[in-house]
Amino acid sequence: MQRISLQPCFTACGETPLAHILRLGDVTLLLDAGWTTEYLEEDLAELRSALPSIDAVLVSHADVAHLGALPALLGQGDRTLPVYITGAAHKMGQMELYEECLVRSGCSEFTAFSLDHIDAAFDGMTTLNYLQHCSFVVRDTPVRIVPHPAGHRLGGAIWHIQWSNEDIVYAVGFNHRKERHLAGAQLPGIVSRPALLIVDGANAAVTAAPSATQNADFLEAVVATLRSEGNVLIPVDAAGRVLELLLLLEHHWAQHHLPYSLAWLSSMGASTLEFAKTQTEWMSESLCWHGGRLQDNPYLLRHVRPCADAAALARMGPGPKAVLASLGDLGAGGARELLAAWGAAERSTVVLPWVAAGRRSLARALARAGRGELVRLVLGRRVPLEGEELAAALAAAAGEAGEDVVEDATLAEALPEANEGFEAPDAAAQALELAADFTAEQQPQRANTGTIGVAGAPEQAQQRTEGAGALAARHACLVDGFAVPEGCCSPMFPFPEKPEARDAYGTIDTSVVFEEDVASGPGTWDPGAGVAPAAADAGAEGAAPGPPPPTKVVEEDASFNLRALVLAFDYEGLVDGRSLRTIVGQVAPRHCALLGRAQTESGRQALETLKRQMVDDLAPLHGKIHGPLSPGENLDIPCAPSVRVEMEGRLVASLETHAVSGCKLAWLRARRSAADPGLLEPAEDEAQHATLGGVFIGDVKLSEVRKALLKASIPAEFSGGALYCEGPLVIRRSEGEGAGLSLEGPLSEQYHRVQQVIYAQYHVC
Repeated sequence: MQRISLQPCFTACGETPLAHILRLGDVTLLLDAGWTTEYLEEDLAELRSALPSIDAVLVSHADVAHLGALPALLGQGDRTLPVYITGAAHKMGQMELYEECLVRSGCSEFTAFSLDHIDAAFDGMTTLNYLQHCSFVVRDTPVRIVPHPAGHRLGGAIWHIQWSNEDIVYAVGFNHRKERHLAGAQLPGIVSRPALLIVDGANAAVTAAPSATQNADFLEAVVATLRSEGNVLIPVDAAGRVLELLLLLEHHWAQHHLPYSLAWLSSMGASTLEFAKTQTEWMSESLCWHGGRLQDNPYLLRHVRPCADAAALARMGPGPKAVLASLGDLGAGGARELLAAWGAAERSTVVLPWVAAGRRSLARALARAGRGELVRLVLGRRVPLEGEELAAALAAAAGEAGEDVVEDATLAEALPEANEGFEAPDAAAQALELAADFTAEQQPQRANTGTIGVAGAPEQAQQRTEGAGALAARHACLVDGFAVPEGCCSPMFPFPEKPEARDAYGTIDTSVVFEEDVASGPGTWDPGAGVAPAAADAGAEGAAPGPPPPTKVVEEDASFNLRALVLAFDYEGLVDGRSLRTIVGQVAPRHCALLGRAQTESGRQALETLKRQMVDDLAPLHGKIHGPLSPGENLDIPCAPSVRVEMEGRLVASLETHAVSGCKLAWLRARRSAADPGLLEPAEDEAQHATLGGVFIGDVKLSEVRKALLKASIPAEFSGGALYCEGPLVIRRSEGEGAGLSLEGPLSEQYHRVQQVIYAQYHVC
């Protein structure tokens, strides 16, 4: 008997484990590879130990909580794994991690991953479209995966996994409600009665407010602050839920012609908008089509101004501003800087569109803080080294580059020996001069990329062990496979032609981008801070850029007493507990794994209540609820072999079907054929067959019965939860095992009339 095993392997204390190992017999899948925004290496210990046994990775959403660990796990070249992700999530995930790396590197010694690690991790991913079937084979076991819209973030996916005739649905972080830029997820329409449904119960305690009411309260809070000459700070992510808020604010500004400044402070904001403009096919259809006509691109924003840094924000001029700023957890970036600047002002407002999870999240602490309370805040910024620190750093860098310098000197000394056969008497001198020029030109590149050949291609490390004569002869030939022509007077060096930049239409791009050099003052956030002015001047003069000057991180205490108004709204875009219960009941899985842990006592009680309610809902369908699962806890589900059978023609011909809601139902009594176990044949037990039938299908409300009675000219009124008809007839709803409607009263012509009306409300099979 094959088994399905699910193990949350992330050991952080967040509400939900962010990485799950799913074992399907001999196949091992990693469902998401998230990380917390603290980026603690010990959190990945269990995941790193399980990495060698993983066959593939499925990514559901493009944020740190679902793919933040991939650059650290796969970006360093230690292991390559097939990673499956939707096309939109692939692009937005890069923007999200770029923002995290740039912002945190600019204010701290961030070593979790680099931009190169991000590129390396994303280059090998396999991108899929929604509803695109993808099959792969692991140890002779076929597996098929299909992504479905999740409705939470752009490109977010609910994964439908098919293995050994079994269906597994991974639906963590989905949203069933329709929003401005995304359509709601349709989880019941994916599959019915799956072997395992994996859902997230972290929002069990959340009660969803009507969207119209929440939008009105949110916009009123923002505009009221601006009218009182205050500033509004909205901490957001880099490329996820911020897209919903951008459309909401842009539409409100355009509809009411507001004169206040509206900005989006993010180093990747402009790039995210450009990607969003090209991803409309992943969004809601009503976003671009209205009344059967194609509308303008919704992300051609006319009122929201993207700002890459604090200097660009300052250039917007004085006056009240509403600023969406990253990072959403207030751990770094423009949001943290603006909180330090505006948090002590009574007229300012901090709007938290969601409360970021995390063990030391400033956003979480701010949501619990009261006015007048001290908020401890430390700001970090990167500055160039000076004096003795700069000299020590340069000496250390020179020591690391010493080996390359020695190699260049050896090359220059050996070239005359290789040129002894040339006829020209001054060949050795010319070779020595060219070698010296070559060494001087290529030296800046060696500090970053190692040894560079004459033709610009990287050389193997074992070349350093070659003798002086062999090395000189190699450079005399210039490139592999090229022999020096007879009569040549000196080594010939290739002339690399620089490719001309062309736009999408093939036209040569001759535009020049002029960037204003604005010095960052103390206390301002600038991801590029620390670049020496001399380096900028050298780049302007056309000189080859060298390595960036050494920098360090300095910290300053920016604690303040909170005077600003702090408001929290639920724009996280996740299903609430009540809706999750309804949806799980509609899917009716045989096994349901409930993930998540609540940090508060009220949250734990809500999660336990949700579990009990789901157990009661699935009990009549023989479904089981497991969890809430915690990291390290293993869920093991035995799967009986699935059998596909066919019906004989005479069995099909004998069925009596009944039309029910567009479908046809029939009683079937058959047995597996002894000659062919995959074939069903009619059963011979006619006595039991005669007892079949008379089943009422559906759930009718008393209000619907009352309307039907009034339509049939039978008076009926409610009293004490029961429906009283003409005469002594009473219709009640019974609870318990035989739940349904019951008709009480003496047998009469009126009794049978009411009975026929009630029967007409059901499908009888």
